[in-house]
Amino acid sequence: MEQHTNIGPAPSYTVLDSKAITMSGPSIQAFDPEEEEFLAKKDKVNEFSAHLKSIRTELTEQLATYQSYSATEDEFERIFECLGALDEIREYLTRRTKLVAVFFPLNMPLYALCLYGLIPALVADQVYIRPPQRMTKLIQTLLPLLQVDRFFSNVSVALMGREEFVQTYITQADVTLFTGKLSNAQHVLSQTKRNSLFLFNGWGCNPIVLGEDADLEHAATKTIDARLFCSGQDCAAPDTILVHRYQVSTFVKYLKQQLSGIKIGDYRDPQVRVGKLADHGQIQVISSLLLKLNDYIVYGGCIDYHSSIIHPTIIVAPLSERVNYQELFSPVFIISVYDNDAQLAEYFEQPKYIENDMYVTLFGKSSHVQTLKKSIILQDQVVFDTDRGNDEFGGYSMGASFVSANRKIVPKPVLVPRDIYEFLDPEGSHQNLTPGLQKKIGKRVSQAMSDIFLGNLVFGFVFGSIADGNATRSSDINTFVVLKERQPDQVQQYLSWIGDYHLQMKLCMKGDQPVEIITAEELEGFVTALKESEQENVGSGTKSRHQDVRITALLGAQRGVTGDKNLAVHYRHVLQSSSKDSEIRENCRIMISVL
Repeated sequence: MEQHTNIGPAPSYTVLDSKAITMSGPSIQAFDPEEEEFLAKKDKVNEFSAHLKSIRTELTEQLATYQSYSATEDEFERIFECLGALDEIREYLTRRTKLVAVFFPLNMPLYALCLYGLIPALVADQVYIRPPQRMTKLIQTLLPLLQVDRFFSNVSVALMGREEFVQTYITQADVTLFTGKLSNAQHVLSQTKRNSLFLFNGWGCNPIVLGEDADLEHAATKTIDARLFCSGQDCAAPDTILVHRYQVSTFVKYLKQQLSGIKIGDYRDPQVRVGKLADHGQIQVISSLLLKLNDYIVYGGCIDYHSSIIHPTIIVAPLSERVNYQELFSPVFIISVYDNDAQLAEYFEQPKYIENDMYVTLFGKSSHVQTLKKSIILQDQVVFDTDRGNDEFGGYSMGASFVSANRKIVPKPVLVPRDIYEFLDPEGSHQNLTPGLQKKIGKRVSQAMSDIFLGNLVFGFVFGSIADGNATRSSDINTFVVLKERQPDQVQQYLSWIGDYHLQMKLCMKGDQPVEIITAEELEGFVTALKESEQENVGSGTKSRHQDVRITALLGAQRGVTGDKNLAVHYRHVLQSSSKDSEIRENCRIMISVL
């Protein structure tokens, strides 16, 4: 390759003194290897984007065997917006990992390639992608057109069975990206190696709520856009629409009017929005559902078994009679009619919703919706309005999405480059919290204990790294709570609150490990046992983790002590006077270092 260097006019120098030199003429910029590397990545991405644009017509024709023209156009818009805004994620592209293994979703193959293939390829030595078997034929058709290896030589597509892919690549992967069912994700996660990262994208109930003062015609349009996207085959589509009984008649009228103009048929017709389902098994699922809910069908209900097409269908039922938490993956609108705002609790407080809590679209106003703690509320927008490739996506429930680093799972929205970067660059997550923030956390937790346990609280406090003053973003808020009696409702309320507070403070809660709740009777028995014959086991390695945590809490630093402070001091003195004092203290020191 020829190299051309433009030298330009010679710079002139004026010597001011032995330490100062000024230059005129062309400026000389220091070589910045990090800047050069990013620009090289940007060039590669821009070249691929240009290639996509050049074959857009051919790709659209091939994708018409799988999805509608409108879905493909949406894909292109999202891809070009994502790849064209690489500067937004620039800070996440500065670390490298070795092997990334990817399980593709069942829909939007080009957008999935961008998010889960090309972006990770900018920071990985090798990326292996496994598409679903139902997508294999399409992928084989698209690959010669895409020529991915021409631009990203480190990206490979593995057309093999799931278990073969797991054993060949997942077991060796440093990062695994999985889109699909939670049960399948848990199986794959169990096969990953230690010290690896696992990112999961599942699905959410994503209900639409029509509240007070909702614009019903606009809400109908947005609901149709969301429910019919990819013929309903998207994890972000709303599986329930909650409508007040005073609104339902008008809302359904608008839905029927707009749905009557929707073209159904072969995707090769650019006007068709609803066509063949990719997952033929869903035909049987929806068929059974429609038979069960036949009395509630007010529109549609037709299934073309030969063409694997489900026609748009509206089902209307009282919330008190029928509640849906099933992922529909089809153009079926299930409307649950509620009588008043308070009745919405019947839907949102069920375990099946909580398991797949993700987004909630609210048209108008709803006091109850605004109280939802973990749901991400979208005002007058559906999920597809806010989905951007360079923004995080998902929810704070296990079924929606989670990040698992070194087998520790944190339910949270996923942004692939950010989560890989934070996993590879632990310094950021290990940056110390300010003393003021740690003090604030202690006071807030202390207040929550008093508010939740009320007169049942004996004493409680924060211990571990926050009490010790060396907490980081990867730390837990370790709490020790002593109660007069164990009341399950109070305990559950506190566990829920402490989990939410971790999310609010952007801290990492590792299961229920940081919370130790014990009754006064249990505590007295524990301390007595230490003082007597069982104390000889302290520090010997035969104790349980609960014993370790209790000793650490009672002997270590404490912050935000609430309740009977004198009693807390009493138990500290009792342990300090133990004949195994030195071993207890050493055990305490070791435990604090990991809490």
